[in-house]
Amino acid sequence: MDAYSLKYDFGVNNLQVISDIIDDLNLGINTTIHIYLNAGGNAQLAVDLTNAITLSSAREINLNVTGYANSAAAFVVMGAMIYQKGNVNFIFDEPICLMYHRPRTINFETNLNYFDSTSSLCVAYDKLMFDWVKEYEVSYNNQQAYYSNHEMVLILQ
Repeated sequence: MDAYSLKYDFGVNNLQVISDIIDDLNLGINTTIHIYLNAGGNAQLAVDLTNAITLSSAREINLNVTGYANSAAAFVVMGAMIYQKGNVNFIFDEPICLMYHRPRTINFETNLNYFDSTSSLCVAYDKLMFDWVKEYEVSYNNQQAYYSNHEMVLILQ
């Protein structure tokens, strides 16, 4: 079984690692992914990795989360929990924190981040949020925060 660690960010310092994970999962290789104190990063990579996890023919995928998985890393954890086919094992050695929000896009005229709710990326994030709320109890305040373009925070035990 191949094992990978995604520490601290998502796609900035570990782009090649994420690409390797996606390649292994696409080949059906049993894989362990350890997400450790991950502040997030590249939203498109999160969608790509989640698709690789949920569509993989691997018999066993271990997703181990320590501390927190924020933003893009939260998308991977939540997406795997909602869309996996029974071949994903979730390992939380302690309660974890997920901070989830719509992906930000850069406005190249102002160089500021904004939420483009019509982008295909934002639609994927909104679909996951919609499916998550159907499956798990989420407070009204967290739902309102998300749809008002703020962060939603979840603690999983």
